[in-house]
Amino acid sequence: AVGSALLSAPQVRRDYLFYRAVCLGKRFERTPSETLRRSALDGWFEVKNALRQNPDHTYFRKAVAEMQKIGQMQPAEKG
Repeated sequence: AVGSALLSAPQVRRDYLFYRAVCLGKRFERTPSETLRRSALDGWFEVKNALRQNPDHTYFRKAVAEMQKIGQMQPAEKG
């Protein structure tokens, strides 16, 4: 038997924002551009903002780390 549980709306939103940010970050890593860099940073900012009252949350800590990593990466030249 497999257990199940209903997720609350805020929990579903946090998970959505987190996995969306993961995807945006991977997209930037694969094809570095300024546009994708901004999208990735925006995605992680949304995660961080959603959890601002809970800075010990795993997603919050991951957002901080990813924003730092993306901030240090150089996008490809424009064009």
